[in-house]
Amino acid sequence: MHRRTITLLALALAQVCHATASARPPVRSWKTMRDEGVVKQQYDYSCGAAALATLLQHYYGEAVSEADVLQQIAAKGPATLSSLSAAARHFGYEARGYALSLEALRQVNLPAIVFLHVGNDNHFSVLRSIDAHAVALADPSLGNRIYSATDFLRLWTTRPSRDYPGRALIVMPRDASRVGNRVFTRPIPARFSGLTLRPFRP
Repeated sequence: MHRRTITLLALALAQVCHATASARPPVRSWKTMRDEGVVKQQYDYSCGAAALATLLQHYYGEAVSEADVLQQIAAKGPATLSSLSAAARHFGYEARGYALSLEALRQVNLPAIVFLHVGNDNHFSVLRSIDAHAVALADPSLGNRIYSATDFLRLWTTRPSRDYPGRALIVMPRDASRVGNRVFTRPIPARFSGLTLRPFRP
């Protein structure tokens, strides 16, 4: 009788432990969270292709890979806004490059491919969200990053014009019924306002 009671208690305890474990959210690594929703670049020259693949895949839900984009732009070197625009058109999207102010970029209300200058290198990244204080990027090299608006502007200023200091590629579907994934562009948490620039090494 005593042995049966112990067995029943052990079974009950195992069920409680299983239920508790099931109620917990799954544990995710820092790397998984850092790279969530980002197509990482496989080559030193493929940030543009990975940026377009990120936008099409994780915002618009298209099964487009970095390799698919590279095949379209036939890139043996860095992509350009023009070649990325042509590749987007191949996949059924309209894409146009704009010179913008930071305030105009805030008003676009869509994710966009932004052209950055980091050290001596040009680099493409994907703007996920932007508010008055911070900018969230889905970066093909670094994964998800949040910068203060001031520090982002330092990277994004690639033109001599004070009114239109930066460039962005806006990509929109030809099919008006296709809706983007709003989770991709979720607002930046208030606690990230006023961050200092983290090292940026594409």
